[in-house]
Amino acid sequence: MNTLETLREDWKGLAQRLDGTFKFYENMVNVAFNSAKIVYKFNGSDMVIRQEYFQGNGDRISYKYIEIESILFKTDFVLNIWRLDYFDKLFSRKRKKTGFSDFDCNFGFECSNEIIAVEIFKESAVRDGVIYNQTILLNTIEKEYGKVICMKDNINPFDVTAIEKFANFFNGIVEKLQKMDVIKA
Repeated sequence: MNTLETLREDWKGLAQRLDGTFKFYENMVNVAFNSAKIVYKFNGSDMVIRQEYFQGNGDRISYKYIEIESILFKTDFVLNIWRLDYFDKLFSRKRKKTGFSDFDCNFGFECSNEIIAVEIFKESAVRDGVIYNQTILLNTIEKEYGKVICMKDNINPFDVTAIEKFANFFNGIVEKLQKMDVIKA
């Protein structure tokens, strides 16, 4: 049975597998608002996974998108990817393309360096990881502690296997960005 206690234990186990630290935050208001966070290093880069969830009526748990992020070394770097909707496809809005038709027919992107974007999506496994996941988001954003590259997905907090795959997928993107000096290794 999925309880807050099993969730905490599962996330602690995931933190250990990632060689990171786990923190659990609880705030009781009208509903139990909780946040789980794992901080770990990947190739020398600080990585953070976090997810907020709520325990409402009875034992029902609702959750927000899970997020994983890494601080960017080049603060002028921009990468935002969006799934093309009907109007994007109908009017062929001007957008940058990677040259990979399987990606370009489903996604638009903006990137401060197109060469980096093409390099990231050169591998079919990376393109497939984005294309076949209907809820994944990838972008660069400003936070109070610096500019980060952030990936979000709609993953149940109890599905630590999916969360671990999500982290490994993002680690692969970070590794590519490290090789291009966008993220410090």
